[in-house]
Amino acid sequence: MDTYLKKEMGVCAKVHYAFWENGEWKIVLVRDPRFKRQGLKAFWKPPGGTLDREKGDTTDRDAASRELTEEAGPIVAPDKLVAVSSEERVSRKTGDPYIEALFSHLDLSRPGTLKSWGDEGEEVGVFRRKELEEMIVWEDILPVNLNSLIEFLKSLPERPLI
Repeated sequence: MDTYLKKEMGVCAKVHYAFWENGEWKIVLVRDPRFKRQGLKAFWKPPGGTLDREKGDTTDRDAASRELTEEAGPIVAPDKLVAVSSEERVSRKTGDPYIEALFSHLDLSRPGTLKSWGDEGEEVGVFRRKELEEMIVWEDILPVNLNSLIEFLKSLPERPLI
């Protein structure tokens, strides 16, 4: 799926990330405090952002790996990310087309590099599956990410396959 940098179209890459701890999966999400400062609701979403050539990205997979580390802390090599989907979208802000690429990764233990706050001030949250199911009902998940998060939760195995 690797989407390479194209001058005519931007790329946004996201990662659904979970780790195994105390007999259950924990899912990592982030939320941007800038929305709260503007008096808007700050929704939880998977770590992610745009492909950035100046930061060394050449593919959507590179961008996803870098954004996961910058926003939440876990270090996952790009080739360890599992491609989930890639689709063309249109920005609600600018009307410009872009490609949204979604990846996932499961770790067998809590990463030692997990942050409380991302490099750009993102709040990092760690949630149990049941908590996320309740958040979905209470509309605390960024709507554009809702369906992919529900599918990610359904795809989690009962326990790690070792």
